[in-house]
Amino acid sequence: MPCLVRKIAAPKWKPIDSCADDLIPADAISDLRTSGNALSFWHVDDTSESAINEAILAICAGLGTLETIDIAIIDQCSLPSVSFEHTEGATAAIALRNAHRDAVNLTHVTLVDVAKAIATEIKADRDRRLTRKEVLDKLVAGAKNNKVDVSSLNDKVRGHIQEALNK
Repeated sequence: MPCLVRKIAAPKWKPIDSCADDLIPADAISDLRTSGNALSFWHVDDTSESAINEAILAICAGLGTLETIDIAIIDQCSLPSVSFEHTEGATAAIALRNAHRDAVNLTHVTLVDVAKAIATEIKADRDRRLTRKEVLDKLVAGAKNNKVDVSSLNDKVRGHIQEALNK
């Protein structure tokens, strides 16, 4: 089952107490910032832990700062109304750049379909949180295994990785 992996801002997806369970908070929609009617995802062919971890590594290796991150993992088949295009991902995990997909030609209707898919996974507790330390450890391991090109990391992140590698 192909899956899509995306960094999210989990607090924006928390249900509003006064709203019905099936409603998505408006702030969650702002977490789905599009550019050119497209939205960025990392694609994995299956739900194995190793495949999902590769996509998470690609996300971590594209961060501008070392920070705690939240990840949504959704079944691509839950989005039949959404078209996807293969695009090269912006990540220092160079071998993973081809795993990037953009949801394209999005409209307000298809963007809501994406929001519903993410909200469903969050309500089922299938989202993940990586602490700043877990992100650092993942990047250090990626660098040691030659999966992350340290020189391609954002300057702020690179300094932390180099410091950890020199210990």
